[in-house]
Amino acid sequence: GKEAKVAGQWMKGAGARYIAELLMGRSLAPRIVAAEVAQARPEAEEMARRRLEEKKAEDAASAAAKQRRISEEARQRELQQRAQMRPTSEAVSGSVWNVNAWHWEEKPMTDFSIKWLSRELQGLSLKILSGLAELEFRDVQ
Repeated sequence: GKEAKVAGQWMKGAGARYIAELLMGRSLAPRIVAAEVAQARPEAEEMARRRLEEKKAEDAASAAAKQRRISEEARQRELQQRAQMRPTSEAVSGSVWNVNAWHWEEKPMTDFSIKWLSRELQGLSLKILSGLAELEFRDVQ
């Protein structure tokens, strides 16, 4: 109606210039900054930030403690399982998770190697130099 026509006329005349001037920022920007400053509560924001940092630190400490507990429980279970699994021979065996050593697993094999070589070489006799000499392993250490 009539009111819409009047509003349209105002927009064509002064309204568009007035709105454009406001949007340029000369008068709008200071008003926005003033409204932000009026709403700002730096002490409350700092307290909230500190609470958040404290909660993050507590959560990190809790997660670390939980991880240590889980790791210790797993270690205890493995020790118990190892105690129950007494090897029947000196053959190589895997850890609790690696039954029968199906997968590659690094572990010290020096003791096993010494025992195996001692057992296999003990009493071994070889002819050398086309039979002119005999080599015998007696006290393998």
